[in-house]
Amino acid sequence: MLNRMRSEPFAGHYILVQEHKGLPYRLAQFGATPSEPISYTGDTFVTLAEAEWAVFKLRWRRLFGSDLAID
Repeated sequence: MLNRMRSEPFAGHYILVQEHKGLPYRLAQFGATPSEPISYTGDTFVTLAEAEWAVFKLRWRRLFGSDLAID
């Protein structure tokens, strides 16, 4: 399952950005091609664990069409 999540198409792939150590993690998505800039969603996270869990749930919804049953 994780391999499938990690091998999503490049376009729209969710990523986490931390511009400087100690700053919040920002959720973003790749553009349609590698040359397009990333777009930020506006979501921020204090910890890496919180950020990764949010991305996991977004990828789950994209792959399976429903929200993950646990939080």
